[in-house]
Amino acid sequence: HDKDADGSFYQLSYSIIEVNAPFRIDYSGYIYLLTPLDYERISTYQFSVVISDGLHQSQSTAEVSVTVLDENDHYPFFPNPYYSSTIFENSPPGSLYLPVLAVDYDSSEEYG
Repeated sequence: HDKDADGSFYQLSYSIIEVNAPFRIDYSGYIYLLTPLDYERISTYQFSVVISDGLHQSQSTAEVSVTVLDENDHYPFFPNPYYSSTIFENSPPGSLYLPVLAVDYDSSEEYG
């Protein structure tokens, strides 16, 4: 509540100014997640929060930035389940003859 100079209290009202932000804000200013997040799709959300009182129509705006941390939610896999090659018997040690490639769709350096 907001106590004005005349001693009256007015309900403060919070709102998020961003159509696609997967968050909501309650009457006390706490921000909650509405839907699951996916780091590989969007890793940062930026939006504005506005607070106003009911009497003077005065308001203030704060900028909010939320960084999504990646989770190891994709398993690595081999796109080709079978590999085959031939090599000459006189190939020197260390010769590269068969690249076996795997894929991991986690985007962060830690997991992918």
